[in-house]
Amino acid sequence: MRMHSGLAAPHAAPIAAQEAAPALDPGAWFEAATSFGPVRLCAFIGAPVRHAADAALALHRCEALLGPLQQWSAQALDWRWLPAAGQRVSGASHGCARWQRRGEGSAGPTGAMGLLSMPWPLLRSLPPPPAELAASLRWPAQPVVLSVAQFHLAEDELAQVEPGGAIVLADSLAAPWLGRLRAATEPVQPGLGAPVALAPPSVPRLVRARPGGGPVHGERSDSRVACEVRLAMPHTLPGDRLTGWRDDEPLPEPGPQASLWCGFDPREPALCLAEGRLMPWGDGWALAIHTLRRFGERAD
Repeated sequence: MRMHSGLAAPHAAPIAAQEAAPALDPGAWFEAATSFGPVRLCAFIGAPVRHAADAALALHRCEALLGPLQQWSAQALDWRWLPAAGQRVSGASHGCARWQRRGEGSAGPTGAMGLLSMPWPLLRSLPPPPAELAASLRWPAQPVVLSVAQFHLAEDELAQVEPGGAIVLADSLAAPWLGRLRAATEPVQPGLGAPVALAPPSVPRLVRARPGGGPVHGERSDSRVACEVRLAMPHTLPGDRLTGWRDDEPLPEPGPQASLWCGFDPREPALCLAEGRLMPWGDGWALAIHTLRRFGERAD
């Protein structure tokens, strides 16, 4: 394990506040590089992390996690301490799980617990974790997106979208028709997410991805606008459902509504341009447009 030298600078606080409340445990944050991006671990020791020695103690107490994690991920995880608070944010591209040593009820003198953050593409490239490791991980539920089609439209084609019209989904003509399930906070990229069989789209089911897949890269685009059709998913799902591992359980039934989105600049929020429903169209499906939303805001 490599450590930064020096002490972590504590935040100043009024004396009255320090006396009125016990010290919080912000955890010791660590990072290890992988071919998919950084893996991060926050380990709790029951007290503020003051310096590198405290951080080393926190990491040592996570030994029950570190060995199985490295073996499962097939990555050479060289952990380094992150004393600066600004380095600790994992961002929307990471899936997070709570880790706790089996049989321990708290992070007391003999307990160990923390937060594990891994890039979604790395998680989806792996097989399900071994039973003992899986039993120590808890994946919080979060809002999700079910993408059923991704394509590009020219500006003049977007201008023709109107209530009563329809957009044929070329993806639905492929066999099998596969959508993508991802966290609502994940960036929109071609092929990003756990594959979902959509035959029919009212009964989506996860299809386990092949272990050992490579990182997902966005495709180059021309002047056309990147668009996506999403099915309404009214329920939150635990993070391990978004990896494609648990394909033995059916997904919740999506709502009848579908929507057309565009504007996937990571610096700006995506725009919902239209809403409607999926309808059969020959051998495939189409999005029947019922209402337009924020359409005029597409202008640059």
